[in-house]
Amino acid sequence: MESRGIYMSTDRAKVKQYGDELLKRNRELTGVMERWKQTVRADDVEQFTAFKRRIDQFIEFRKELVRRAVDISPAAGREWGDNDANRAPRTQLSNDLEALARIYNERTVEAAALGDQGRICSRSDLAL
Repeated sequence: MESRGIYMSTDRAKVKQYGDELLKRNRELTGVMERWKQTVRADDVEQFTAFKRRIDQFIEFRKELVRRAVDISPAAGREWGDNDANRAPRTQLSNDLEALARIYNERTVEAAALGDQGRICSRSDLAL
């Protein structure tokens, strides 16, 4: 939403307000990625590394968007960010997120099934 605010605003004060929020979200995203990196399984490292690279590009893109919109002009920010060339990496990032969500969802279902089996086994032992 902050990016959209930058694209739609012509008032520098408003653009700066959206830009400050966008940079705050960048810092939050960086923190999430660092915490996530610590939990990545060995068999996910390659996929996570590619995903993190795209996240880093996304963060850099947003930094540059704010810089251009604040330091040059709101129109320069809009020109930089609101175009097909910069939309493609964001689309790929969305695809990455969907793929990772599927993987983690499958693992959640598997873990729940194992938990159910464990409960069934432990009840069976008590009945004997």
